[in-house]
Amino acid sequence: MIGASNAKGIPKPEGSMWSDDQWRAISESGHNMLVAAAAGSGKTAVLVERIIRKIADPELGFSVDRLLVATFTKAAAAEMRQRIREALERVLEQEPESEHVRRQLSLLNRASITTLHSFCMEVIRRHYQAVPLDPGFRIMNEHETELLRQELLEELFEEKYEAHDEGSTFRRLVDWFSGERTDDAMYVLVQRLYDFSQSHPWPEHWLRETAAAFRVQDVAALGETPWVLSILTDAALTLRGAASLLEQAHETAMQPGGPAPYAVTLQEDAAMVNGLLQELETQPWASLYDHFQLASFGKLKPVKKDQTEPALQERVKMLREAAKKMITDMKSSLFGRRAESYLEELHAAAPLMDELVETVIAFGERFQQHKQSKGLVDFGDLEHYCLKILRHPDSTPHQLLPSDAALEYKAQFDEVLLDEYQDTNTVQEDIVRLVSREEPGNRFMVGDVKQSIYRFRLAEPGLFLNKYQQYGLQEQEDGLLIDLARNFRSREEVVDAVNLVFRQIMSVDVAEIEYDERAWLVHGASYPEQPDKDAASAYAPELLLVDKGGKGLSDTLEGAETHDESALQENDLAELAELETAQLEARAIAQRIKELTGDTGQPLLIYDRGLKTMRPAAYGDIVILLRSASVWAPLIVEELRLEGIPASGEQTTGFLRQRRSR
Repeated sequence: MIGASNAKGIPKPEGSMWSDDQWRAISESGHNMLVAAAAGSGKTAVLVERIIRKIADPELGFSVDRLLVATFTKAAAAEMRQRIREALERVLEQEPESEHVRRQLSLLNRASITTLHSFCMEVIRRHYQAVPLDPGFRIMNEHETELLRQELLEELFEEKYEAHDEGSTFRRLVDWFSGERTDDAMYVLVQRLYDFSQSHPWPEHWLRETAAAFRVQDVAALGETPWVLSILTDAALTLRGAASLLEQAHETAMQPGGPAPYAVTLQEDAAMVNGLLQELETQPWASLYDHFQLASFGKLKPVKKDQTEPALQERVKMLREAAKKMITDMKSSLFGRRAESYLEELHAAAPLMDELVETVIAFGERFQQHKQSKGLVDFGDLEHYCLKILRHPDSTPHQLLPSDAALEYKAQFDEVLLDEYQDTNTVQEDIVRLVSREEPGNRFMVGDVKQSIYRFRLAEPGLFLNKYQQYGLQEQEDGLLIDLARNFRSREEVVDAVNLVFRQIMSVDVAEIEYDERAWLVHGASYPEQPDKDAASAYAPELLLVDKGGKGLSDTLEGAETHDESALQENDLAELAELETAQLEARAIAQRIKELTGDTGQPLLIYDRGLKTMRPAAYGDIVILLRSASVWAPLIVEELRLEGIPASGEQTTGFLRQRRSR
């Protein structure tokens, strides 16, 4: 989708392999641009091609040293630089007399193709006199930072204990959040709040503003707070889920052999749930307590056993009980008290939140002073020092003004290109805004709207999502939205399976975005067709279920009677059960690998891009993805090796890759 019609673009060359959307992302200019690039859509290739098209043509007036290209990791930046170099060398082979291309190659090493943290480092070293920092500063390592933080927190708390008597606000705060024996929980809370505040351009302002939100005047104002709006969103989601379960139960009851007499009660249950949903959408929050407390489920009518299939009857009961539990739990957790009770609790918490915020700010100041005295910085400091240099002293939380240094960077960079934009936080957003031009906009942002929900490194996905919605408006003149939905990596069967799952589970209420036509993956990869239908069906995604029925090791140990002091504790049993599960899954995986590679059956044929032909799958073609590799990886590797399958696992990357064996 293109959100404005007056963008400047270059016609796509005849015979080009680029799709229309890819070509727009390569050639459009004259506005800020957001490219929502799905997995496998070729976003890196598009980004490189856009850069090459700009710097290879001398008539366009671009130079590689006048671009800022920010990627997420140093490895990605190095790869980007290498791909640009290789592309320029290919252009030079075709135009060996081009002095312009030779110059671009010579300038490539000094080009700003980097991570945002590295760019911040460059800004600080160039303008270190503008911040209270020793030019010979050193970045702290993680272990050093952790030890220093703990030491400073303990000092701060000791001083506060000495300065505050029993019954003081600080003492009550500690009682609220700490354990009976240690203040570890408070230490964790202070550090988490400090870290989160550092992802905001004005940390102290954000902290105090957040604490001030607890000072709500009355019940009506409470109903408009983010907390209550979140409660209403969760309640609506729960009610819709319960209504869906009851609908399934009714459909099952009306099947041949189903418990038809249950249908009337199920309809009444559904009407009650839908009535609650309507009240939720139309009535003030303060009045919802009474409505929800009156809600109840009726009694099912008796059925004749000889006319009812027991399995269908049991399924209806199970679905209805699940719906009842959802409503009952919601009544007690979200609507278990009147609005006035919540208001009293907020008023009681308000002074404690003020104390908590001031404690976080005091810790931050102490932490900062110590680092400055030792010439130390952490990654958060790099961003904030850079922002301080680029931001004019007259700036406020509501008005961002560029400094002289920022104006220099605005003049220097003809275009600012950002990869993985969904992982940007608000500090990084302000830094980018301060070095970008506004009229016309010269920001080119690439990311995946479906990955923006993960909030990596305290990212603020609202930055991406807001632009995605705003730039998507046809009348929008400030920016362009281009959707790269076509997946050139996966087979059609994989794309269809992904869309099937995410159409059902991803919505605005659940994941902040709607998995609609703009978010769907579109199949774009080309693979040789399989004449045999059975061979073609082998590429369909499958779900393997491991039956853990029977008495396992953990069950045996848990049931054993022992009075020995070395008896296994609950966590030991849980760990054994986890290892047993990993072992069972590893054996199932090994069996499937042997089938895929032809050890115990017909091998799966895969397309080899290097050979440009189909060949049997080998061990090296198979990857095992894990949510966390630290626990399961060694065990799975060992089980695979016992089955004669060569395997290695990289515990820091979250996946295992089979060694190549042809």
